[in-house]
Amino acid sequence: MALIACRCPHCGGEVNMDENLESGFCVYCGNKVINQNISKVKVAIDRSSELVNTLTLAKSYLYDRDTYTAQNLLRRAMEIDSRNSDVWYMDAVLDVRNRKSDLERAKQFPSLGIFSYSDYNSYKNNVSSENGKVAYIILAVFGFMGIFATIPITIIFGLYWLTPLVLAVVVVIALIITLVLRSKKTVVTDPHLEEAHNAALSHVSDEEKNKLQ
Repeated sequence: MALIACRCPHCGGEVNMDENLESGFCVYCGNKVINQNISKVKVAIDRSSELVNTLTLAKSYLYDRDTYTAQNLLRRAMEIDSRNSDVWYMDAVLDVRNRKSDLERAKQFPSLGIFSYSDYNSYKNNVSSENGKVAYIILAVFGFMGIFATIPITIIFGLYWLTPLVLAVVVVIALIITLVLRSKKTVVTDPHLEEAHNAALSHVSDEEKNKLQ
C-alpha cells in the first residue's frame, strides 16, 4: 500500500491517503477529500449483438405474422437500447394507436439497418391483412347471430323483408372489407428472411423460446 499526499480543498492541509482510495477525510478539518489521481474507468457492457439479434428475430416473427411474439421481442429490444430508429419503425407497425408518435421518434435516431421505413410500409400491410381476417370472423359471427335473431321476429310480426335486409347489410360490409384489403400492397417476400430467422433462433435457448410464446 502506497500513500500519496492530497491537498484538502477546505483548509489547505496536506492529507496522506491510500493511492487506491477514491476519497478520504482531512485530519485537520474533517471534510471530505477527493483523490484526484485515481483513474476511474467505467466499463460499459456491449449489448449491440444482442440487440441486433433480437430485432432480427422480431422481424422474422412479424414476417410470419406472429405479432404477439414479435411484440414481446420488440419490448426486449427497447429495454436493451431504444436509441435507434429500427425499434420505433417496428413499433409503428405493431402499435397502431401510437403510430404517428413512433414515426416521429424514429426520425430522431440512426438506423441499425434491420427495420427501415420501407420495411414499415411493407409490414404494416401484413398486419392489416391479419386484422382483416379478424374482421371477417367477427362479421360472420355477428351476421349469423343477426340473421338468426330476425327469424322469430319475421314470423311473429310478418316482417318478411327484415331477414333479407340483414343479409344484404352483412354482404355489403364483407365487400367493403374485401375492397379495403385488396387496396393494400402485397408484402414483398424476402427469400433470405427464413435463413436469418433460423440463425437468430439458434442464439435463443429453449427456455427463452418458451417465454416468448
